[in-house]
Amino acid sequence: MLRVLAGSGHPAVLAGNTEFGPPLSAARDEGWIVCEVSSFQLEAAPSFSPDVAVFTNLTPDHLDRHGTMRAYGEAKRSMFLKARTSVINVDDAFGRDLAAQLRAAGGRVLSYGFDGSADVRILDARWEIREASMLVRDARGEVECRTRLPGRHNAYNAVAALAVAAALDLPVEPAVAALSRATPPPGRWELIDEGQPFDVLVDYAHTPAGIRQLLEAVRSAIAARERAEVWTVFGPVGLRDRDKERESGRAAGELSDRLIVTTGSAGIDGRTARIAEIKRGAPEPDRVEVVLDRNEAIARAIDGARPGDVVVLVGLGHLRRQLLDPYTRHEHNDGDAAREALRSGPRAWS
Repeated sequence: MLRVLAGSGHPAVLAGNTEFGPPLSAARDEGWIVCEVSSFQLEAAPSFSPDVAVFTNLTPDHLDRHGTMRAYGEAKRSMFLKARTSVINVDDAFGRDLAAQLRAAGGRVLSYGFDGSADVRILDARWEIREASMLVRDARGEVECRTRLPGRHNAYNAVAALAVAAALDLPVEPAVAALSRATPPPGRWELIDEGQPFDVLVDYAHTPAGIRQLLEAVRSAIAARERAEVWTVFGPVGLRDRDKERESGRAAGELSDRLIVTTGSAGIDGRTARIAEIKRGAPEPDRVEVVLDRNEAIARAIDGARPGDVVVLVGLGHLRRQLLDPYTRHEHNDGDAAREALRSGPRAWS
């Protein structure tokens, strides 16, 4: 979204629930502010009323705080009830209901998605590991958009940005050009390249839905590669949640050829029990490998990968630390660990 606004001549800054910018209260008032807002923050900001609010999806998360999906959805809904314009993914069931409710109340809504009713509709989306393209139609006609953001989830993100541009009456050509230049943020579909004949991908996905959509995108991207395998390295992240851990294991196990479960970033109390839950959730738990040291797990996957394979390091993304207990943070970054393994392992590629 920052790229789209800047490409259309509108200065913008990033703020909110992100490590890449200041909190909203400290953001520079120099044009548009693109703010990522969590459901936690919305509960504490009853007067927050954005000019444009964007809804992507509603999937199970933060239930340790909200208790139920209904309560989680209501926390998100609150932002759209006060927004001047709402840009909503109507492929999502909650999004469809939200769009209908807002329109019935007289709100301005611009919908997007693959659904035939979407105001900004994705007609087609294709991708490989390093690039993607999609054909999009809105009231102004059809446009082809090429990006370096593979995957169905990134297609949604890109078309959401185009829908915001349409909501702001920005010309489509600069918006499409800006998206073609956009690169994934650190730790999101981040490719690590040391000259090896296989791909290494770092991503922050750490929920069952996030892991599933990431690995589905990877499998689709390499569908034409003969005998290519997906190696996934994953460990528990955040507060303990048995359902989340089992469903994460199910998603990773169903969509990986080789799954290595390791330490993520969470309190060390119950670590092995949490890893056991992830393993138990996998369709074939006996084929799941457990390597507790994350650096060793990453090196194990990289050493085992063959030409054409993809090694996917899931859960920590751009983070440069692991939380091992309430008082201990271990310096670690998945991208750095992968580069080290590629440069110094038995089959160094540098």
